[in-house]
Amino acid sequence: MPVDADRRPPAFNADGTIVCYQSAPDGEARGDAAETPIAAMLTFRRDGLKLVLQSEWISEQEQARRKAQEDERKRFDAWLADFRANDPLYRTAVEAMQDPAFSPEDHDGIGVTYDGWCPDFKAQERRITRRLVKKGKSRYTIDIEWGAETGPVKLVVYRDGERAEDRFFAHSVAGMRDAFACARSLMASDAGTAGA
Repeated sequence: MPVDADRRPPAFNADGTIVCYQSAPDGEARGDAAETPIAAMLTFRRDGLKLVLQSEWISEQEQARRKAQEDERKRFDAWLADFRANDPLYRTAVEAMQDPAFSPEDHDGIGVTYDGWCPDFKAQERRITRRLVKKGKSRYTIDIEWGAETGPVKLVVYRDGERAEDRFFAHSVAGMRDAFACARSLMASDAGTAGA
């Protein structure tokens, strides 16, 4: 069982037990570190070089916080599974990444759109990202991003390690295909330049 570092040091008791604390999240603190409520305690007994868990205490507030966190994780996992299985832009992107011209990373980044992400898009929603091309054979590194609900498709283009430009396409299957065509054309132009 992992023990995270906490602002309170562990207590080493005379009976040989070691008590590790988990302080309440910062938002629940009421003053200095000594007054911060304890959210959970783990009591261990040493067995050679191992610590064997003897008991665990979790406050009601911490139990509720952990349950809410687990419920949110399950909701997110369900959303993500449905998104990957059914979203037409995502399915189009996955299909387009099979093109050997690309060297995509094998995982999606999931964040949110933010102020300045796109000059013409101000909403905040989940943002899907994937690196399509890693600098190597090409001078380009190209990332693709898009708003999961309505945000545009965005190519983030780096050339020789420097951010060169962002290009935007409609939030549609056609827009996703156009973004991949643009990425292919950038790489083709780079290959033509390299061969000249």
